[in-house]
Amino acid sequence: MLSPIQRLLVESWFTILDLVAPLVCAGCGEIATRESPLVCTNCLAPPASLPRPLAVPIATDPGFDGPEWSDFDPAEGADATIVVVSGFPYDGPVGALIQSLKYQRLEPIGRHLGRALAAIVTKHALAAEEELDGAEEDPLKASILAITDEVSRVVPVPLHLSRKRDRGFNQSLLVAGGYASAHRLPPPSEALRRTRATRTQTDLDREQRWRNVGGVFEPIHPLPGERVLLIDDVVTTGATIGSAAIALREAGAEVVGAVTLAQSELRGGGAR
Repeated sequence: MLSPIQRLLVESWFTILDLVAPLVCAGCGEIATRESPLVCTNCLAPPASLPRPLAVPIATDPGFDGPEWSDFDPAEGADATIVVVSGFPYDGPVGALIQSLKYQRLEPIGRHLGRALAAIVTKHALAAEEELDGAEEDPLKASILAITDEVSRVVPVPLHLSRKRDRGFNQSLLVAGGYASAHRLPPPSEALRRTRATRTQTDLDREQRWRNVGGVFEPIHPLPGERVLLIDDVVTTGATIGSAAIALREAGAEVVGAVTLAQSELRGGGAR
């Protein structure tokens, strides 16, 4: 235990450091705090307008001439789609934080982002519950509620071994750790593996994305009876999440839904 004089010396040292080399937020560049040295509270504040939840088809060939996948169609049934809830738009501070996490290797950001995502998913669920109260059942809102109420395990979308080796970590696993901790769930499980390296999705159109990641995941071990929530950093068309959900179902899991830090738009327009 530090004496009063020792505490004063430590505080003075940190004060000098703050003046000489202040901590800055990786998202916006503003001065951060010692309690949250890499991310400021403004960057992790819930956006004024939450990204619209997406309904992603779980199919090896979802059909590319049909209706927009973002339109949740209860007629398709629970086995045909899963709902994806995102915390932030990608074209904002969180997009910059994701870039810093992945390419500047600022790993501690991952857990901060995961905890912020957990708070926003809860906000989505509370809004859905309020709208459902006393109203006719709405499959989309019921699916959003299931994400917070009916999960036994969170599973991050994995990187291929070669990319993980280059980066040193899987950013989705870090985010999943913060998310699971905030919701008092078991630590995230690496239940999937990528069987091949794939092209980056950035410059691909909707159909090319689905072809690129189709069949790329396989389960590491059986998951009978598990109610799984998938976690990834960004969703655009939902191709990666849809492919991962197929592999989880093959392992015997029920995929309750998916959450992502951010939702991006497909280049040229449209939900990804």
